[in-house]
Amino acid sequence: MSTIEREVGESEATPESVLAPVTRAPRISQDDVFRAADELLLDGHRPTIDRVRMRLGRGSPNTINDHLDAWWAKLGSRLRDLPGREFPHLPERVAHALQALWNEALESAHVALQDTLAERDRAITQRDEALQQREHEVIERERITAARSTALEESLALARGQLTAANQRAERLEAVLQQREAEIARLRAQAEDLERTSADWRKRLEAAQEAHQRERARLESRLGDPLDERSRSRPTGGEGGG
Repeated sequence: MSTIEREVGESEATPESVLAPVTRAPRISQDDVFRAADELLLDGHRPTIDRVRMRLGRGSPNTINDHLDAWWAKLGSRLRDLPGREFPHLPERVAHALQALWNEALESAHVALQDTLAERDRAITQRDEALQQREHEVIERERITAARSTALEESLALARGQLTAANQRAERLEAVLQQREAEIARLRAQAEDLERTSADWRKRLEAAQEAHQRERARLESRLGDPLDERSRSRPTGGEGGG
């Protein structure tokens, strides 16, 4: 007798045993999930994560989901004693229930697969959109950064050009200033030479004037003496008339 037949017989004989609480264990195993799923299937219910968890009274949904996927994958082979043989001899009610549940499970699995694929496509689409948005933001930041860098480089080049022009003007002004200082020094030296020359000419003029005065006095002195002698020696009119 197969495991399903034995469980079906037990469920028909004592249905209370199917609904009996399972002893809590530290961690559920694949056998625990398989057993709970078989019990639900024999009770006419489609095994789900919530129903298996309620049947076991514990368990992580992720762990139950993994074991339940394996249960669905092995259900077809477990309903057969050997590959290629018909279903084992089961009560007709149970066989119809199993067939209906199997068809429902396949349809639900197909729907779940389509939903999963659609959800995955939506997630991929959202992720692609988010990546495109981030790429757009990165490109925009790079563009802004490049524009700022270009503006800074242009400002720096302009400042360098202005500094170079200012330095050139300063050099020209310094050269002009040096030329003017040299011209001022030359003019100052020339003025000093002219002052010395003027002082020399003043001295010469003063010496010439003094010599002229002396010569004039001498000449006046020489010319004054003969006149005085002739006036003294000239006879008077009275004397000449007598």
